[in-house]
Amino acid sequence: MIDSGDPYQWQVERTVEEVVELLKKNNSETPDYKVTYQSKVGRLKWIKPSTKDEIIWLSRNKCGLVKAVV
Repeated sequence: MIDSGDPYQWQVERTVEEVVELLKKNNSETPDYKVTYQSKVGRLKWIKPSTKDEIIWLSRNKCGLVKAVV
């Protein structure tokens, strides 16, 4: 899908870049983050890492998913 012109991956990555830039402007610190992908349908190969797999990994390793920014 991506190779045929689907903008999903680019849109996700660009949105993350913008959010990170806003956070850096407000906090002067680069947040620790990882881009993951969701919306897999059926058995088709999908972009990795998947959001679901990452949440499971974080849970098993007792890691926080979201840190509040004050």
